[in-house]
Amino acid sequence: MRRDRGTALLNALVMVAAIAALAVGLMIQAGHSRDRMAHVVGSQQAALHLDAGLLLVDPVLRADWLRAPDLDHLEEPWARAPHDADIDRGRLVARLSDLQGRFNINSLANASDTAAARA
Repeated sequence: MRRDRGTALLNALVMVAAIAALAVGLMIQAGHSRDRMAHVVGSQQAALHLDAGLLLVDPVLRADWLRAPDLDHLEEPWARAPHDADIDRGRLVARLSDLQGRFNINSLANASDTAAARA
């Protein structure tokens, strides 16, 4: 009789340990899922902010194109002022810069390299 009580106690302890291990595993998995969801939400929000930036500068560039399609200089409205708009929980500020005067690293490539010439 006494031996049966010890076996029952041992079985109960093994069951409690197994359930505790399962609970810990589920909690760890839930934490990882929460972290993944936070990263997904953050990346989606960043993508929406980029889309908002494009929508912010699109009318400025279209107006510049309609005003003088063959002329671009740094005194035009697109280059002078930062373009900004209020967004959810913040403010979006976009600055446009002309890349024409920047150094083209592709010009350092071998002239016979057709991949560099296309870039």
